Amino acid sequence: MLCGAVDGRVEDAIDAALARTPWMVAAPGQGAGPEARPGLRFQACAQETEQLVLMLGAATVPLGDPDALALRILQTHLGMGMSSRLFQVMREQQGLAYEVGAHMPARRGATPFVCHLSSSADRAAQACRCLLDEWQRLLLEPLTNAELELARAKFLGQDAMGRQTCGQIADRQALVMGHGLPQTFVETCIERARVLEAAELQAVAKQQLQRPHLSLCGPEEAIAAAEAVWEQHPLSREPRI
Repeated sequence: MLCGAVDGRVEDAIDAALARTPWMVAAPGQGAGPEARPGLRFQACAQETEQLVLMLGAATVPLGDPDALALRILQTHLGMGMSSRLFQVMREQQGLAYEVGAHMPARRGATPFVCHLSSSADRAAQACRCLLDEWQRLLLEPLTNAELELARAKFLGQDAMGRQTCGQIADRQALVMGHGLPQTFVETCIERARVLEAAELQAVAKQQLQRPHLSLCGPEEAIAAAEAVWEQHPLSREPRI
């Protein structure tokens, strides 16, 4: 992908190089990345620290999957900036987190959708319960109109900020092409993001986020307190099909 004042001779040279050594790509979901692996949904690592780190996540779908856009808007709602749901509830309102956020990278295989936080060891149980409740809220309640509009605005704004320079545009298109997606993928996502409704986001959450995994790292006492909360929480049980 080239962007800017490109000399035709540069294009010819790149085309010739790619003809000799093609850029290998694969369509999403066709053996292009790691798949979700079944197994334990709770893991812990004891360390003598003053904080407990929690990561709650699920293996979801590749970048080009129809559900991926809804998940990215949900990730924006949960974890982008100080106006995000997790920051407001867990840090501003309840003071349970030193840092908190949500992460969803671009992948060609089973993409992780992860919420993460660090909390004081003595508030491990409350922090774990609050994080689990916020995850479950995505499954049980659609976003309000205000929440949806804020998440949509941040998602579209972030996309615009990420495509201001020639280098950024080229980088974005290289990522799209590397995932075996059409060159119009970004524009299509922007148009879809403008019309996605809260009910559609909730439906995708129910489909993709029913079986989260919890990982803990911190003092043994804090881990034990958080694990007890996990074992009693509805999210730790296998969903009914």
